[in-house]
Amino acid sequence: MKYYRMENQLNKSNTAILPIHYPYLKNTIDQDQTARFILRKKEAEELIDQFVPIDQSNEINYLERMDDSIWKNCFNTPTTAAYQNKDPFPVVYGRDFNNIQTPSLLWQHSTSSKTILEPIFSALAKHFKTEFYIYENSLQITDNKVFAIKHVRLNKRHQPIIAEFNYFEPGLHILDKPVYYLRIKTPIYRRGFKYDNVTGFGKQKEIYAANPIIKIGFDNYRKDEFKYFVCVDLPVFYTDSKHINLSENELIRVVEDLIAFADDLENVYTQSRDITNDSIIEDNLPKWQKQTIDLSSDRGNAADRKWQASSAYLFREKKFTEKFELMNHIYYRNLDEVFVKYYRNYGDDYRCVGFYKNDALEEETKLYNYIFENENM
Repeated sequence: MKYYRMENQLNKSNTAILPIHYPYLKNTIDQDQTARFILRKKEAEELIDQFVPIDQSNEINYLERMDDSIWKNCFNTPTTAAYQNKDPFPVVYGRDFNNIQTPSLLWQHSTSSKTILEPIFSALAKHFKTEFYIYENSLQITDNKVFAIKHVRLNKRHQPIIAEFNYFEPGLHILDKPVYYLRIKTPIYRRGFKYDNVTGFGKQKEIYAANPIIKIGFDNYRKDEFKYFVCVDLPVFYTDSKHINLSENELIRVVEDLIAFADDLENVYTQSRDITNDSIIEDNLPKWQKQTIDLSSDRGNAADRKWQASSAYLFREKKFTEKFELMNHIYYRNLDEVFVKYYRNYGDDYRCVGFYKNDALEEETKLYNYIFENENM
């Protein structure tokens, strides 16, 4: 909301001010530290301009007190005349951007409207029926959750699903079009169970190693059941003016595989404990009611020969050059890197990417090849 207020004020006057307050600094040692830093910075700038060496010290003088009148005088206060000066080198669009092609951002590419997600919502609502819910984005302020699934398996165990929607910035460089991604995740954390013993996975160890898109994540800042979670990352972009890259079979297969693996892992590793839907997903979420175009059917496999096949997926992988010290380090990398899975199998650590093989589009192949071949992107 601050951004919109500031924008409206700037439309009225270019002297608008955005106040930012830090009340927790008031009358604390941090306030004195901040004041000393501002004063030293001002003094250093004057010495630098005169080519005079600067004496540096890491010592903190706790007895030194800064009067407000001293350090606040270090701030530069723009004059009214400064706002009235015209840009001496203004942008001339007809000249400066001549013969420069920029990616076309069509109205349906807008992440604020979430129109790109509507066929995804429809497909999931058709498959999961009353278990599927959406988040009202107009009511959200801080997070990017877009849908939830309160799933109950045939064995009566619960497996709550939450999906987050984000913009994938490198995608514009790779495909010359906006690329977003869905991180579909489900919690598996119970106090005392850190998932640091891969042998404790039982049969799920082999299933985990064979599936290139399902990955375990670790978020040390979370204190709830999402401290450890299982997730998949799916790219979302338009292939033409109406259709997106995901097929209906692909979407349902990925979500079903995620549910099955996560619940079976949680069951065996935490000794039959079960995280319930109501403990994770909010009450009174709305259903999806809108009628939209359907997702595409599977469009075949356009991947190149670099890719190997594993069950329903294609993948590329290689041994990671440096062995991770802890399993949590592997899980954190899975949290941090989109579309990339790190895992340990028989003592070796691997880095891999993968996607659904029966709808492996040429653009998807290009995207995943680039991500796999550029580790430090």
